[in-house]
Amino acid sequence: MVGQRHGAQGGSGASASPRDFVRRSDLRGALALLRDWGLIFATAFVAEHIGTAWARAAAVLLIGRIQFGIGEALLHEASHHNLFRTRRLNDALQVLYALPFFVTLQAWRAEHLRHHRLLGEPGDHIVDDYGHYGLLDPQPRLRWIWFGRPLCGLVAFDYLRGLFEINRPRDWAVVAGTWAIVLGAGTIGGHLELVLLYHVLPQLLVFAPLLYWSEIADHYRTRTGCRSRTGALANWFGHDNGYHEIHHRYETIPFHQLRAAHRALLGDDAETATGWWSVWRQVSRPDEPVPERWRRFWPGGA
Repeated sequence: MVGQRHGAQGGSGASASPRDFVRRSDLRGALALLRDWGLIFATAFVAEHIGTAWARAAAVLLIGRIQFGIGEALLHEASHHNLFRTRRLNDALQVLYALPFFVTLQAWRAEHLRHHRLLGEPGDHIVDDYGHYGLLDPQPRLRWIWFGRPLCGLVAFDYLRGLFEINRPRDWAVVAGTWAIVLGAGTIGGHLELVLLYHVLPQLLVFAPLLYWSEIADHYRTRTGCRSRTGALANWFGHDNGYHEIHHRYETIPFHQLRAAHRALLGDDAETATGWWSVWRQVSRPDEPVPERWRRFWPGGA
C-alpha cells in the first residue's frame, strides 16, 4: 500500500499515480550494494598501493562519502522493505548495511518508522535531536551548529550517543558478535589497522557529519515539513536519498524511483535545495513567519 503522509499532490503530476513508481528490484538493490562496497575496497587498495599519507587521507574522505550511501541511504531503504522485493531478504542482509555501522536493522527501523508516524510531533527523535543541537533555541547559534560542531568532532559523539539510544541490549549483542568476528579476522590476518583506518575512521570523521547535516537539511526550517536535495553528484553517491519529501509522502516508493516520482508527483510544489550550501542559505535566512504545522522544526518551536 502506498502511504501518503502529508501535503497534497503536486500540480504537475495530476495524471501520475504513486503506484506507478512502486517497483522494487532485487537486481538494483544488489548492484547498489556491490557498487558501494566495491568502491570502498578499491579505494583502500589504491591508497595502500600508493602508500602516502595524502593518499590515505583522501581515501578516508572518499570512503566516508561512500559509507553514507550504505549506512544511511541503503539502510534506510531496507528499513522500509524497499531495497529488495521481499521482507526476508531486506532483513537477512543487514550484515551489509546495518551491522557495519554498529546498529541492527530492527532497531534502526523502529526509530525511523516512529519518525514517519510522529513527523514534527512530540516523540519524533528529529525534534529531540534539533533541541540537543541548539537549533530550537529562540536565537540559535547557526554558524556554530552547522560549521563548528562538525569541525570540532562533536558530531561523532552525537553519532555514538545516538547508537546507544537506538540499540537495546539484544541489538548490542548482535553488533558485538559481528564485530568480534571482523576484528578477530583482522587480527589473525594482520590487517586490523586497515579495518580501523578504512572503515571506523571514515565513519566517525566523514559519515557522521554527513548524517548530521542530512538530518538538519531534511526538516529544519521547512515550510512543508520536508526539504529535498536535488544535486546530481550527491544523489549519485546517496542513491537519490536527497529526494526526501516524496519519500515522506509515499514511503513505499524505492530509491531508484524517487527522482522520477519527485518530478511527476511534486513538480514545482516541492521544497528543494541543490546542495549543502543551498541548505545553509535556507536554514540561516532572516526571520520569517513560522508555519504552525511545522513549528517544532523552527527556532523557538520546542
